Amino acid sequence: METAEVGILLWAAALGTSFFTLAPALVGGLIDHAHLSVRDVGLISSGELAGSALGSVLVLLYGRLISVRTTLTLSLVLLGVANLATAAAHDFTAFAACRVAAGLGGGLAFSAVNAVAARAPKPGPMFAAISVVQMMFGVVGFAGLPALLGAFGLPGVFVLLGVCSLGCSIASFIRLTREAIHDSPLRSSLSVTPRGTLLLISLFATYLTSTALSVSLEAIRICCRSGLRNSSSGWNRTSMLTQLPRRPRFTSRSTLL
Repeated sequence: METAEVGILLWAAALGTSFFTLAPALVGGLIDHAHLSVRDVGLISSGELAGSALGSVLVLLYGRLISVRTTLTLSLVLLGVANLATAAAHDFTAFAACRVAAGLGGGLAFSAVNAVAARAPKPGPMFAAISVVQMMFGVVGFAGLPALLGAFGLPGVFVLLGVCSLGCSIASFIRLTREAIHDSPLRSSLSVTPRGTLLLISLFATYLTSTALSVSLEAIRICCRSGLRNSSSGWNRTSMLTQLPRRPRFTSRSTLL
């Protein structure tokens, strides 16, 4: 596998999970800039997760019939268009439809990358590189999102993600091969081994931790905003701090999980 192909695959993996990687910041942005309720944002996030799951299942079932190049090109085009459409959305229905489509495209792309990584001569380093790139994407995203939101608002974030997705789709079409995503028929087994059970529990705990972090940050943000509003009403800083909950709802327990 050439260096350029590896780079494109890592780029696609980061974009495929970009919304979930940046969820703690984007959730607050949807509430503040798009004026959506917490319930609306929860439904939108659930819809994107459902779309991502559907994309993963499609790759699992039909990966033998579709090439890596075609899958990544089309899925990243769908992801890019959905992100650009999100930037122009103004109500809950439009946001939900765009994010479900984005989840489908992201799920297709990320699952295809994982399938290709599993067939690599050295899959261990490839999977490690995917994890590192995702973490670095999160670091850069969290560092740059406040400035980007301040300068261009929430639409600017989704426009940037959309342009990056479309750029990666062009690179995929030019440089990737036409080999099938996986070349073996789907075989299932109902046997459960201790190692497999441990791996599934670890995977669940990893994503649960990510979700708990988002909940924690959002709870802290809401509590701080409540305190600032009380302060603007004439309270001093000391009284504001004493009014903040010592243990914001869900924060400590979700972080502990």
